Amino acid sequence: MNRVVRFILWSILGLTLLICGLFIPAHFRAVDSKVLELAGKGTLTLSQAGANLLNLEQIGPARMLWRAAEVLSIPNHEQLGGAIAQLSTNILPRSASLASNPNLAAFELFESTDQRPVIELLMERKRREPLLDQLEKSRRPGVRQLLRTRTLTNTVEFPPVASTAGQPLDAIITLAAILSQTDHISAGLREKFELLSIEANSSGKVEPLESAFIDLLALGKRLTWQQLSELLRQIQTITELNTLAEAFRNSEQQVPMVYSALFLSDQPAKVTLYLTEFPKTGLKDIQTALFDGKGALLELLHRQQRIYSSRWRLFAIQYDPFAAFFETVLPLALKSPLTALLLRCLTFLLSSLCLARAIGSLAFVPTGAQAQAIDGTRLAQETVIALSIFAVAIVAIEPFIVSEDAAKKEPVRYHIKIPGVSALKSQIQKTIQQPMSIATLTPLLIFFVLQGILYIWSLSKLSEIRRQQIEPRIKLRLLENEDHLFDAGLYLGFAGTVISLIMVSMGIITQSIMAAYASTSFGIIFVSILKIFHIRPLRRQLIMESEEPAVVQEQP
Repeated sequence: MNRVVRFILWSILGLTLLICGLFIPAHFRAVDSKVLELAGKGTLTLSQAGANLLNLEQIGPARMLWRAAEVLSIPNHEQLGGAIAQLSTNILPRSASLASNPNLAAFELFESTDQRPVIELLMERKRREPLLDQLEKSRRPGVRQLLRTRTLTNTVEFPPVASTAGQPLDAIITLAAILSQTDHISAGLREKFELLSIEANSSGKVEPLESAFIDLLALGKRLTWQQLSELLRQIQTITELNTLAEAFRNSEQQVPMVYSALFLSDQPAKVTLYLTEFPKTGLKDIQTALFDGKGALLELLHRQQRIYSSRWRLFAIQYDPFAAFFETVLPLALKSPLTALLLRCLTFLLSSLCLARAIGSLAFVPTGAQAQAIDGTRLAQETVIALSIFAVAIVAIEPFIVSEDAAKKEPVRYHIKIPGVSALKSQIQKTIQQPMSIATLTPLLIFFVLQGILYIWSLSKLSEIRRQQIEPRIKLRLLENEDHLFDAGLYLGFAGTVISLIMVSMGIITQSIMAAYASTSFGIIFVSILKIFHIRPLRRQLIMESEEPAVVQEQP
């Protein structure tokens, strides 16, 4: 068969397999948006969850879910907003039920329809002092330990309660004590607050307790009593509390999204882990999952990966046969993501082998010759080319392969700036580390693979010249004719360095410039090995063979 025909057939087969692999929605470091859409189909939406809360007269959490649904334009959010407004005007006060229990009579202040943040309410002396009077009668040791912290004078982050600027700390202590007394907080988090209070009262170590108070302050400044109490029932550790507070501080406009994700998923540990792993894109991905429903959110939190959406594929699957193939493999990507990923890699590998055969049909068969049985050398050459194509394809096609991993953050200490207190200043202590990451290693791999392809190509040309049945003198001239090919590694290395430095200077890439210098280094190394260990011995051999007749004639 003619080598051109073989090239066309292998190329068509390879490209077909490549396209099939591209339409399999499975990735190493991402979850496909279509997979989440399928996972969320028919599951609970934010509007439905908010309606369920209204049936329980939990207006605060329902209002937070409605705000998120309104931003995302989720169907039926208008009806939810109207129901919230109607219930807010018709709800009856609960003071009658609380009056039967004298110990809790003061807590009716939080059962009103006042939708101001709870810290704002507690900053008012007329609200805070009656609560403290009732809390002083508590028989719970943990509540008593929390109230004892009001007498501390060695605080660092807050002014002492006894000072003229002690209202914020007094409000936080009051809030923590109320949450503990009324069990509007998880058992794990309550025990941690009480242990930190005992440590501060006994040993004077107040910084851990103050750090927890700061996180509670961040939530209390943004949530109503009902919203905060429902949220803290799900938080189990101080670490989770700190992560949520950090998310609320960094994204004021995204507070409804974070709150809705916590409430809808009922998995605060996984939500905080996701926000920690992806501090830049985590909130946006959670917002996308919330739009698709509870099932999509749970799938995202289970996989703990970023969301990827391919625009060209979204356009292509509107038409057959792409739509039919995609709808076939989509359920597999949801139910068994590992199997789908292996299938995708297999199609890429088979595609690389076919394309390597296509290249070999042109590059390794002399012009005008018929394709013969593949020998061991050509098989090795095509295998190396196939593996190189496969590696480049994975790096170029897979999303977020070159993305930076989430930085390992050191604990951050915040000094709260309270109006009227000039002594407190905002300070942030962070340790910046720049470890070797996959974003730096990936360009090195690309340059290495490209140099390897040129190296294999040069070896194949040397092998072709060596096998030709011609005089040594002509072989030497053919070697001279291929000098530019043998030096192509240097040209490629210089070009890679220049392009990389230009992209860094323009801000297109932000990785280390080590990759730019590595491009030239790889070129020098590969060309040196080629010329010293391959071309030089062959030239010497051909020179000796071309001079042998002259030496024989000079002998007597």
